Formats: sequence, C-alpha cells, structure tokens
Amino acid sequence: MVKKHVAVLLITHDLGVAAELCDKVAVIAVGDRSAAVNADSAYYIDTKGGSFISAVGSILKAVGEIAPDAALLECTKNGRYAAACLAAAHGTSAAVDASEVWLEGDRLYAKRMVYGGEAYKTVALSGFAVVCPVPGLGRAGEEKPCENVVDLPAAMPEGMEFVSSEAKKVQKVGLTSAKRVVGVGRGVKDAAGLSAVEAFAEKIGAEIGCTRPVAEEEKLLPRERYIGVSGVSVRPRLYIAAGISGQIQHMVGVSDSETIIAINKDKQAPIFKNCDFGVVGDAVEVIAALTARL
Repeated sequence: MVKKHVAVLLITHDLGVAAELCDKVAVIAVGDRSAAVNADSAYYIDTKGGSFISAVGSILKAVGEIAPDAALLECTKNGRYAAACLAAAHGTSAAVDASEVWLEGDRLYAKRMVYGGEAYKTVALSGFAVVCPVPGLGRAGEEKPCENVVDLPAAMPEGMEFVSSEAKKVQKVGLTSAKRVVGVGRGVKDAAGLSAVEAFAEKIGAEIGCTRPVAEEEKLLPRERYIGVSGVSVRPRLYIAAGISGQIQHMVGVSDSETIIAINKDKQAPIFKNCDFGVVGDAVEVIAALTARL
C-alpha cells in the first residue's frame, strides 16, 4: 500500500478498514485499554471515567506524534467530534458516513450518500485525510493486543474547558456480527407489535434492528439499533424486514445481506424490488403466525 500509517480512534475494536488500506496501523484507544489491538503501535488515553471530550487534546497530540497519512475514526458522535477537531487542526475537512473507502495511487477516496440517500458522492482526499467509515465496513480479524502501548493523560484541546457531563445509558448490540437480523419499520406500530417481533427474533436467534423513524420518532427502540444512513450496516445471512417500506436510506445498511425477506401490507412498497422473498400482509400478524409455527 502507498499509505504508511493510519491513526485509528478506536473503541469498538473494529480495525477492518485500516488494516485493508495500510502497511502500518497506529491505534489511539480512549477510555478502553483493551481496544489497543492489531496495530503496529498504540496510544492509550485514560479518561478516568470522564467525558470523551476531555481526551481530544491528547488525541491531537498523539496524532501529531504519529504523523499519519490519514485518520480513520469510528462513525459515532464521539468519532465525528474528534474528526472535526482533527480536520480543523490540519486545515482540511472530514469525510463522514463513508460507505466505501479505497486507495488509488497515493490518494484516499471515500464514497458517501447525499441528498437524503438519493445519490452518492465520491471525494478524493489529498494531504492528511480524515474519514469516518460507517460501522461494519471492514471485517476485523482475530484480536491481538499491542505489546507496546504509550500512555497519555486526558487533556482538553487548547482554549477549551470541561465543565460537566451526564452519563447516558447506552445499550450494546451485536447487529454488525449477527447472522440473522429482524428489522422493524413503521408497520410495527406499537409496543405490542414490537413484543411480537421480539418473541419471533428470540425463536430464530436473531438480533433486532430498525429504521430511523422507529428509533428517533416513535422511540420504540434505542438509536443503537438504527440500520441505515448514519446508523449501522449489517451483513447477516438472513435479514427479515418487518413493516419496512424500503427507502434507500435504510436499504444501504442491509444491501450486503445474503437473503432479504420483506413483509409489508403495501404491495407497491419499494422494498419488494430489493428483496429475495416478499410477503404481502400486516407485519405483526405475519410475524405472529410464523412464531406460532416454530
């Protein structure tokens, strides 16, 4: 590869994209020392249970010492914040929500959705490249802890002062590695319908994901289970879409599924053009009937 290093801001342990792109990988692990894996060199920033923001000054320092060609950061609120700080410090911009990242010659390219998922934009990144790939883009191998880890104390960026923080409960989910996933859309209208889906998912050993409206508007499921643009991407052997219309904003997150089964009462729903098998019917009723047969 042309690139020499990549600085990866890592909490999720997923080094897939970095390892595929680069000869050498440097990891910056924040708040979780066990995330310093599968890299040629590593830094660990101990936040002592404090806010991620309190470590951004140290992240900038570590990146300055590593002097990488590019920085790949996880596509989360923390990752995007750090990406913005890195980009500003280097006089460049960050490519976030990148669905593809690749090298051509000595240039890094990133593809991302624009116009609400109606089109793709490819960006050629020159100089120091800052990219936030979508979750699950790269495939991580066996984790090997780094032997030499440089410890850094947490420090705020110059000119900033930490005032206070409030812990948020985050539910860890295994969507990106699940072999079976049931997706919940607006066709599953309420908590009773969700309970039916949960019973079905438990029967078949599946994780549950959802569309953005279900997580952010209906709030039936936490945002960590949102699949699609700005959410996670999944690659299961089986994806069952329950009451999902099939808008591109969601489908981009499930397009790598081996088999897609769609259940929707609207026979004109776009998802029927992007599935392997389709069932026209009320999603909750069909799911309940399937559960009864298992």
